[in-house]
Order: sequence, then C-alpha cells, then structure tokens
Amino acid sequence: MRAFVAVEVPEEIRKGLWKAAEELSGSGASIVSEENMHVTLAFLGETGESEIARIKHALYGLGFKAFDAEIRGIGIFDPGMPRVAFGCISRGREGFLGLHSEALRLIKESGIAISPKTAREEYVPHVTLARFRRAPDRKKLTDIVKKYEDHAFGRFGVTGIKLKGSAIAEEGPTYSDLGEFEF
Repeated sequence: MRAFVAVEVPEEIRKGLWKAAEELSGSGASIVSEENMHVTLAFLGETGESEIARIKHALYGLGFKAFDAEIRGIGIFDPGMPRVAFGCISRGREGFLGLHSEALRLIKESGIAISPKTAREEYVPHVTLARFRRAPDRKKLTDIVKKYEDHAFGRFGVTGIKLKGSAIAEEGPTYSDLGEFEF
C-alpha cells in the first residue's frame, strides 16, 4: 500500500477549493476529488504492514504544538510547464515546515526509509487541486490563478496529523486512515 502523512483540511474549506478546482477542468487538468484534498507532510511510497506499524509507533512520539493555518490563493508548480495547481498556505507555513521535519525525523529514526521523491524535493506545504497530464490552456489557467490570487478559502486549526493509505483505482485514488495523532 502507498502511504503518506497528512493534515486534514476541514470540509467547508475543501468545498471552496473544489469549486475553484472545477474551473481548471477545461484547461487540461485532472481534478482532485474534494474528499481527497489535504496537506501532505511526507509521501512514504509503497509501505508494508510491518512498516506501517513502526511508523504509527514513531508518530505517537510527535511532540508538536497546535497552530493556525490559512489557505489563500491558487499557485502552480513549474509555471513553464504546469504540473500541479494548488491551494496556497498563506498562514501557518512555518508550522507545516516544522511538522514535516519532525514527522520525517521520527519516521527515519524508526528505521523506515523515506521515499526518494520526498528526500530530494524541497517541501512546500500546499493542497493539491489538480494535476496536468498535458499542456494546459495557458490563458485560461492564468485567468483562474489571477481570479483567486487573494481569495481566502479559510482558516483552520492544525491539531494533529494522519497516516493515510492510498489504493489506486481506474477512477482515481481512494484514501484510508491508518492512524491519527493529535497534539
């Protein structure tokens, strides 16, 4: 099973993000389903049951303070050849960076190898809204990003994280909760 560590986004914020994401569908985007929108802290890749148990045990040691976050605006990774459209974290960025580092530290200390993708990429907290499989309609994409550049999707308290599993199916991924860790 593919596993990742994430922060859940409240339903009312996901609804607003999904409505904005729907506007991207005509620009060559594959839209993330509303229920799958979250802030990924660490992608762990293919993970066996014994590794899941060790990760859960490690994450129970998470000592972190709750913090406030806000999602405002839409951004694009790799504007030259857009790959992902996302909801921007405008408040709480430092909290997400610290949480990312702490979760990775605990997982590594438990003897679990971190996915090469997670290990090599700079962490940018965000909520994925859509992925582009082909070159998008640039004018439409630019217009949508500009329309939402200062749109506040909402604020929420970050009070815990989840270990999640991902099963890939033809109609898209299905996520399941493998563990919840409050702080």
